[in-house]
Amino acid sequence: MKKRNLMKKTTASVLSAGIIASTIVVGAVPFNVQAAPNLTSSVQSQEFMKDQSFTQFGQNVNTGWAYFSSGGIQNLTAFNNEYKINADRPERIGYVSTGSFNGSSVLNLKAQALMENNYIQGLSSAQQKVTGLTPGQTYKFSVDYRVAETEFTDETNDSNFFSFSLKSGTGSTSGSSSNLQVTLKDYTWKTFTSTFVATSSDETITLNLGPYNKYAVSNGLFTTGQFRNPSLQNSDVTPPSKPNVNDIFTNSTQVTGKTEANATINIYRGGTLIGTGKADASGNYTAAIPAQAYGTVLQVAAKDVAGNEGEATSVTVKQAKPATPTINALTLNSTAVSGTAVANSDVTIRVTSASGNVKTYVTKATASGTYSSPVSAFANKDKVEVTSSLNGISSDAASQVVEDTTKPAAPTVNPVTTASEKVQGKALPNATVQAEMGGQTYTVKADASGNYTINIPKQAAGTSISVIQTSPVNGLVSNPTTVQVTADSTKLGAPTVNDYYVNSGYVTGKAPAGAKTIVASVGGKDIRSATVNADGTFKVYVNDSAQMGQVGTQFQVYAKDANGVAGDTALSTVKQKSNPLTTAPTINDYYVDGDM
Repeated sequence: MKKRNLMKKTTASVLSAGIIASTIVVGAVPFNVQAAPNLTSSVQSQEFMKDQSFTQFGQNVNTGWAYFSSGGIQNLTAFNNEYKINADRPERIGYVSTGSFNGSSVLNLKAQALMENNYIQGLSSAQQKVTGLTPGQTYKFSVDYRVAETEFTDETNDSNFFSFSLKSGTGSTSGSSSNLQVTLKDYTWKTFTSTFVATSSDETITLNLGPYNKYAVSNGLFTTGQFRNPSLQNSDVTPPSKPNVNDIFTNSTQVTGKTEANATINIYRGGTLIGTGKADASGNYTAAIPAQAYGTVLQVAAKDVAGNEGEATSVTVKQAKPATPTINALTLNSTAVSGTAVANSDVTIRVTSASGNVKTYVTKATASGTYSSPVSAFANKDKVEVTSSLNGISSDAASQVVEDTTKPAAPTVNPVTTASEKVQGKALPNATVQAEMGGQTYTVKADASGNYTINIPKQAAGTSISVIQTSPVNGLVSNPTTVQVTADSTKLGAPTVNDYYVNSGYVTGKAPAGAKTIVASVGGKDIRSATVNADGTFKVYVNDSAQMGQVGTQFQVYAKDANGVAGDTALSTVKQKSNPLTTAPTINDYYVDGDM
């Protein structure tokens, strides 16, 4: 018995089509693009089939239909009022043309019967590649078909077969038909329908006509089939729900929220589309928009990949927190607080003293975003805080502490001599004063009048002393005042000299305070010196001086201080020791005739 493996080699198929949702560029949109959406939902069905009237014969599956039999798609050859479908075997040649039926365009597809090795080989096909599908979406393909005429005469044994297949771009079968057998002399229209879930962005649809002859004797007999109204549409007719929309503020340049997966989000303002975006597979979306004014009402609508647009969500733009104001630099001499703030915002200035007293000033920013307000005189460490508010929303506070930034002048320093044991002078009241000398530092605090005294050890002449002060107000340090230690310029007084007699041997006496050495001289020439005793007395040996051995010789005695500075000179004369035997007697007055 002959095998009835119908159309095993070639069966008619409707190619799978994959929808790729158009990627929406997220960004600012010209204000004249579209009108506002209907706030009620709308259902749209997108048609993906091309050349539904079968008018193109350019053999391009990407723009319309291509026709083939055996040996793949080849150029068609015009033949009378139709085109010959060339094949690699003459017995596989078919024909194709466009016709009409009751005013509708139809495709006439003619195939010749061929039975070989117990298999049906005769077949003519039409094929088209559909693109733009979205994987995961459900689509519906339909086409009307019928037998228009046939050369078969054996109604009992012979018949004609149609078949349809849907083949995705990835190679998997998205949907297919059974072989649809049409008995001889049945010329009624029938409809093939297939629903499938796209697995790729493109599908290839194939329509096949294959005459079935039970015996080889019927090889070469033609059957003409007709096709009309091919259609491929998204079967989704349910519009998305109203999208969820997160708060939109006056500084927002994006709208975010959640909607149906892969839906397109459109944002409208007063009838104009101002932004659009695309939801991801989880339904999260972000769409760019221009910043909007406070109180603006926006409509946000979602459109699914099938073109169904849902009801719009209305959102009112809220006031964003104003930007933090700026404060221009302030000093103790400033008479106003100024800076920048959000244009036309209300500006509040709060001045808090170091002791906690508060003064408040209110002004308004200009249209260009600047402000200025007169204020009372500042005290050191006053804290200035500025906020701005718009539509009842306040900014964060800008703050600045007013401080005396004046560097203190160098302190004054009184002269320091070799005899000095203090460094004294004038600084700022309560300033910290430091004196540095010989690698040592001495620190004191000036009194409320600015006077300071620093105790130091006596310094050698020429020692450099550097004195600085640190301001008690702002902690800034002055430049140094540098002084040099000088020799003590205070002259010693003249010593007290006891009487000196010839050959006494020593000149003695009392040295002035501060004297370290006593010098005896004659005629301006120093003849001997001695160290002053701790009690201030002195004793200088001069007996080896011939001049000091002569009565009446004048001599000088002077003292020197620790620095060798000579004091005033005391003058004295060498005296003769007195002899009572040679002293003339004292005679009282004598009067004539008078008594004693």
